[in-house]
Amino acid sequence: MADLTIEEKRELLLDLKRALAMGARRVRAGDRDIEYRSREDMKRIITDLEAELDPPTRPASSARLISFHRG
Repeated sequence: MADLTIEEKRELLLDLKRALAMGARRVRAGDRDIEYRSREDMKRIITDLEAELDPPTRPASSARLISFHRG
């Protein structure tokens, strides 16, 4: 999938979701037909594409700096 543009990845994501909803395992991406071995493979690719296209925002750090002074 590294050779796909962002737009092609978005299109593939939508196609994968449609195929999964219809029970199909074959998806056309550009000029290629892709047949997945299982629904689990499709779900994994969907999850990967979603993470790549919409990465989660980094949560604010909850680390605290504590210092002690002897005096």
